[in-house]
Amino acid sequence: MNKKIIECLIKLILAVNILLVFGCGSAIGTLIELSHNEKLKEKAAKEEAEKFERLKFYIFENKLQRGASKKFVIEKIGYPNLEYLTETGIKFVYFKGTPLSDEKIYLFFDKNGSLINLECIKCK
Repeated sequence: MNKKIIECLIKLILAVNILLVFGCGSAIGTLIELSHNEKLKEKAAKEEAEKFERLKFYIFENKLQRGASKKFVIEKIGYPNLEYLTETGIKFVYFKGTPLSDEKIYLFFDKNGSLINLECIKCK
């Protein structure tokens, strides 16, 4: 098991025991809810990383080419992290981690929803 997960579990168990000893039973529900939220965040981060790696695979293996539709991209890769309207159409932004991360991929679609260009920033 991951060391970080073990540390979190130990902290959670300790916190629950302290609350039980001092009779703060209503706070237990809050702690349980917070632990579920943490698990949801971890799951979402993993899914986003997998989506980004899938997009890189499609690009590097030439499976994503000009003319591909937005629908194709969404079906094969997933929804972008960000989507912007541009003067020429739509820009999808995919990133690994946070919007501030160095590694990003931009997909540019025309007004008809066809891929016209892509940009891979610091892709490894």
